[in-house]
Amino acid sequence: MNAATAARIDPRFNTTRARSTGTLVTLCEGDDLPWMLICEEHAGCMEFQTKREALSARSEPDNWCEWCMGNEPEVES
Repeated sequence: MNAATAARIDPRFNTTRARSTGTLVTLCEGDDLPWMLICEEHAGCMEFQTKREALSARSEPDNWCEWCMGNEPEVES
């Protein structure tokens, strides 16, 4: 199940379309930090200490998603 599907099931997830790239971005609980953003198109993610920080970055995944920034991350073999 991807984050967009989870968002429809669980209200803790919140998916919106980013203004800067037009991609879907999901706000959800983080793994290491309390909040995480996920770029649904690329599966890029970034964690944040506060919800306010995450909400501030949500509309601009080109500042935190490697693919949206134009950098294709190296894939581990």
